[in-house]
Amino acid sequence: MVRNPGADPLKYHLALRQAEAAGRLTSPQAEYYRVYLSTLGKGQYRVGLYREAVESLERANSLYSTDDVFKGGPPANFGFLAMAYHRLGQKEKAQAALDRLRQFVKSRGW
Repeated sequence: MVRNPGADPLKYHLALRQAEAAGRLTSPQAEYYRVYLSTLGKGQYRVGLYREAVESLERANSLYSTDDVFKGGPPANFGFLAMAYHRLGQKEKAQAALDRLRQFVKSRGW
């Protein structure tokens, strides 16, 4: 739900509440905790919580090691980071996130 633009705002709020509930059931030591944080950050972005979205997405990205397929975080995280930083008026950070997304896409031949 949170990855798709243009949905009913109530659905985004519900998805965010569900992500928050999932987080309460997820151990920060679990391997998939980074997926939870990524989903949480996207939900926060969708409801206008841009600072919180940046915090969640940056934290999620920090949990991806250089050995992972998504070195430093999955591409969608960088797209959402670029949008959140832009909304916060942090143009340089928005551009850096967008550049990371572009690098990933080019490196994978998409």
